[in-house]
Amino acid sequence: MELQLFLHNNLAIHFFYSKESLGNNLVTVKNLCVVFSGLPNLIDKKYFESRVNRDTAYLSVYYYGTWLSGGKFTFNNCKKTIKDALQFTKNKTGIRTFDGKKLGWNFKNLNIIGYSFAANPVLTAKVNRKDVKAVFLYSPLIYVNKSDISKILDKDGADKFIALSRFFLKFLQRGYKYALRGISDPSWDKYFSGNELSSQINLFSQYPPIYIYHGLKDSQVNPAFSKYFYSINKNITKLFLIKDRGHDKELFNLSHLI
Repeated sequence: MELQLFLHNNLAIHFFYSKESLGNNLVTVKNLCVVFSGLPNLIDKKYFESRVNRDTAYLSVYYYGTWLSGGKFTFNNCKKTIKDALQFTKNKTGIRTFDGKKLGWNFKNLNIIGYSFAANPVLTAKVNRKDVKAVFLYSPLIYVNKSDISKILDKDGADKFIALSRFFLKFLQRGYKYALRGISDPSWDKYFSGNELSSQINLFSQYPPIYIYHGLKDSQVNPAFSKYFYSINKNITKLFLIKDRGHDKELFNLSHLI
């Protein structure tokens, strides 16, 4: 497996691909997947080693203001990250950081992969089916807005979920304020308290097909959220509920790509 780092307008992106798919500084694959992680974890090199092959490559994106990316970490910048990363991908050329030379790529299918936290910004971004073949969500945190949550959980369940979300925010603020530069901004308290209007799910009319994989033993994100999302979006969504699995990005092993 080969690895390159690109820096594009403050956005840091790791490119994982097989040497077999490279020729004349051009990577040619069937499936190119743009990956957006949860918080606070990074999806590291080992995660891709068994997944990269001649036909499949991955662009792993750091949200603005996190880890290697510049700027400030805000919810709106997370959605901007998705927009800008997709535009970068469609341009089919990056500048390698270690030598300043160009590396290109061609693909038949462009897919999005989102894990946990990534689901809400991915679903609230204007992702177009003309560009993206499919969106794959694993252990997805789809709903964070109170108006959405109240349709799924009773008041006690909703209050507990918000309390857990705010506890998680405090954890991020204590341990990752330098890696997530902006996590201490009051806007994140608004987001994790369910009061950020732009986090409401209202799918873009041209949104591509969505594949959701959720463990029934997920104690961090209630699978009921995925069930509800599927119930009102059956026309473009397929839901896979996995017995005996929790909040786990390794669910990816069960699907690979359609």
